[in-house]
Amino acid sequence: MRALILLIMALFAGESYSETEIAGAECEEARAARLVSLQGSVSVEFNHRWRAAVLDERLCEGSRVKVEANSRVSLQLPNDEILRLDKETVLSLNGISQDQPTVLDLVKGFVHFLSRTPKRLTVTTPIANAGPEGTEFALRVDDTQAALWVYEGGVRFFNAQGSVSLQPGQSAEAGLGQAPRAVIDLRPADAVSWALYYPPLVSANASSLSPSLQSALLDYRQGRIDAALKNLDALPESRDSLKIRAALRLIVGRVEAAKQDVAALLAADPNDADALALQSVAALTLNAKDDALALARRAVAASPQSVPAQSALSYAEQSRFELSNALQAAVRATELAPEDALAWARRAELEMANGLTDASLASAQKASALDPNLERTQSVIGFAELARVNIDAARQHFENAVKLDSTAPLARLGLGLAKIRAGELEEGRADLEIAATLDPGNSLIRSYLGKAYYEERRDPLARDQFDLAKQRDPKDPTPYFYDAIRKQTTNRPVEALHDMQQAIELNDNRAVYRSKFDLDEDLAARSASLGRIFSDLNFQWLGLLQGWRSIGQDPANYSAHRLLSDSYSAYSRNEISRVSELLQSQLYQPANMTPLQPRLAESNSLLMDGLGPTRQTFTEFNPLYVRDRFALQLSGLIGSNNTWGNETVHSAVLDRLSYSLGQFHYSTDGVGVNNKVDSNIYNAFLQYAINPDLNIQFEFRDNQTETGDLSSTFFRDDVDDAFRRHVHTTTLRGAGRYKIDKDSDFITSFSHLTRSIVDGTQHVFWDDAEFFLNNVNNQQSLYTEAYHLESQYLRKFVLGNIISGFGYLNQNENLLVDRRVGFTIPSDPDFDGFNFRSSSNIDRGSVFYNGYVYSNIKPFDSLLITTGISIDSMNSVSLGETTKINPKVGVKWDYSSFGALRAAYISTMKRPLISDQTIEPTQIAGFTQFYDDLTGSSVERYGIGIDHRFGNRGSAGI
Repeated sequence: MRALILLIMALFAGESYSETEIAGAECEEARAARLVSLQGSVSVEFNHRWRAAVLDERLCEGSRVKVEANSRVSLQLPNDEILRLDKETVLSLNGISQDQPTVLDLVKGFVHFLSRTPKRLTVTTPIANAGPEGTEFALRVDDTQAALWVYEGGVRFFNAQGSVSLQPGQSAEAGLGQAPRAVIDLRPADAVSWALYYPPLVSANASSLSPSLQSALLDYRQGRIDAALKNLDALPESRDSLKIRAALRLIVGRVEAAKQDVAALLAADPNDADALALQSVAALTLNAKDDALALARRAVAASPQSVPAQSALSYAEQSRFELSNALQAAVRATELAPEDALAWARRAELEMANGLTDASLASAQKASALDPNLERTQSVIGFAELARVNIDAARQHFENAVKLDSTAPLARLGLGLAKIRAGELEEGRADLEIAATLDPGNSLIRSYLGKAYYEERRDPLARDQFDLAKQRDPKDPTPYFYDAIRKQTTNRPVEALHDMQQAIELNDNRAVYRSKFDLDEDLAARSASLGRIFSDLNFQWLGLLQGWRSIGQDPANYSAHRLLSDSYSAYSRNEISRVSELLQSQLYQPANMTPLQPRLAESNSLLMDGLGPTRQTFTEFNPLYVRDRFALQLSGLIGSNNTWGNETVHSAVLDRLSYSLGQFHYSTDGVGVNNKVDSNIYNAFLQYAINPDLNIQFEFRDNQTETGDLSSTFFRDDVDDAFRRHVHTTTLRGAGRYKIDKDSDFITSFSHLTRSIVDGTQHVFWDDAEFFLNNVNNQQSLYTEAYHLESQYLRKFVLGNIISGFGYLNQNENLLVDRRVGFTIPSDPDFDGFNFRSSSNIDRGSVFYNGYVYSNIKPFDSLLITTGISIDSMNSVSLGETTKINPKVGVKWDYSSFGALRAAYISTMKRPLISDQTIEPTQIAGFTQFYDDLTGSSVERYGIGIDHRFGNRGSAGI
């Protein structure tokens, strides 16, 4: 029966398909490797039967893999070890069971290993063996010699004649019958140049080509690049055949062979633009950026009409952090070849890097219409969908891209990020490992992989990846930024401080991926994180300085607003600034797992400082990955005098929705008579991203607090033993953020508040002179209902930004005072006594309007000038009518990279606020403009300050 089934499968599906199914069925997943990338032709032998390998199939333990010419393949072992096999490699999977040591037999060829598990891995060859453990290395062997390069971890290279132990950056070789010996290799990364990813420069214009060349291009586009190269090798060499072959050889990592074709082209014409473009791309991939730029410019000068030349120039300009120039070159390429799908895909990439998400999606869709089978097109559309939080759609595009070209690291990177965003951290990390193997020299991929290890609490692996990223590109600030977060969370604040400062100094080097405005946002985020480290070291003032700096660079940076909110908590009379910065942080934040602790939005709370969770930890403040998941935080405290408290916060991210629910309780008898405090706070916060540009949120807060006499008195008799205060506040808030374009933001917030404050006291005392028993009962109640609307528009431009906004507040207040006095004569039972009562009802309502305009201008990188004007108008029953125009000006001058001079003049009027919150800027040049003053207070403030950092060892200021 089985033979009959196999015969039917062979007839209808072909021999290769049936044998693949048989092989996959004969071994368990824990004893099988997965083929995760395939380029060209690869054969697999199992049970003495050879067959063609297919992408994503399982290879059983005991299988043998043979890579043909002009081909490459990647395998993922059961323990997540990744193997990259070069052309003409033969490897046996002798032992790959998940619960046993891995044993591999490299018969011949070149393999790049990426191992992350602590289990033992042994690689045998006919000449020498390698015994690594949790490492990254490359091993090459032929008939006479074996060579080893170590990039991470440690490897023992040994045979019967001797052994040598290698550390990262070291290499060794061994001849047949000779002991291994260490050798010096100044550029060990070049050993795996075959494993690097070379951007394709294959023109789509095939109409002028011969039928044989058109057939070769068709083979390439249909995924048969080895067949294309084989056919090209058989053709007589011509200018067109050499160009196409050189481009395809680069794609499969045949760098030296590609160089030979390019040399032949240049020998015939030293100004051959397409040949120079290929040289440029190869130099860029090998990190020779200056050479790449010079070659690309030569190519364009030689032939401005060359599409490969314009594409190469776009890559070279991108490497120089000139994204606008890179985009211009890419646009020119599409103008020259409007039917070239690859050119449109490249244009889409750069439009996305410049923040032009809509244009990027349109260009990617254009490329897809021209050639839906292009990996780069599917990847760019995937990233566009991921930015819109269309996770399922993004994932589908990335999976399509992997099927089209499983060797493309960009597709694997996107697929990993999409899986992590969907909450599949382990699966996403596995894809990032594959991406790192496909392009081992890519610093950005290393940084993302390190982030994934960090999220999995695998600190040593995260450290190794960040270190490798720093080595691969010392000018990239990304690994320094993430490594600083890692070090801070592992209680190494001084090292974290140094890394964060390095990330700030290198910030502009991220221009290879980010526009100028994005770089400003990056710098603001890094400055805010540096401030967080200062704050965690109890250098709150330095934290404030970094927060002010971040806001000046990017007023829409939610991390900077949150940093300022937490830093203000250390200073008295700054509650308005603290809760206002918290509100602005909420308005600008994307969907995230950072919960809003119930008491943080409440001003002038009665919790003793340091008791209970009053601010975020570093990981809450700056989580490395936002992904779908649920979280629960529990905390509590207990102390003397019946002091106890607890807080519970549940939060979640579900696709475009994030929410948090919180409960807080704190009670104590206090340290004196009638110092009782009992507080209960409940909150709910919900945020939803309708699309990447429109974000809405809703918040509910309920605060019920009962206290005794908390006034500061010197004498015991001044304490009111009977005083009680009951405060009940309920706040509802709806808000939204609309990102008009990459340079403009609009935020708005509408709040409704109801509050009752009831103060009561009762005294019973004996009048010795008149023999009267007096009973005095006083109660004062304040009832408030208020509506508050605020809106703000932010416009960013090259030299700075402008902030304008308005506010309206309608507040109804009624003060009810009730006094009751009773008299009795205890000694006279016939006297019934008498009572007096007096009461009054006072209306204290008010209406308030305000408007403002602020500008932050940077005529030079070292100078920030802030100017502003606000108009405040108040009509209050108790305070009358008041209108005030408030000018403001501030200057911040960075006289060196270690110091700044600040000065400001600020005029303000204290206005009524719901929960003391406003979205108007709270500071000018680092000088706070809102304090906890009496409503209606008119204030003018002058200030000057100097802040200086003594390298990485200290700071001072006045």
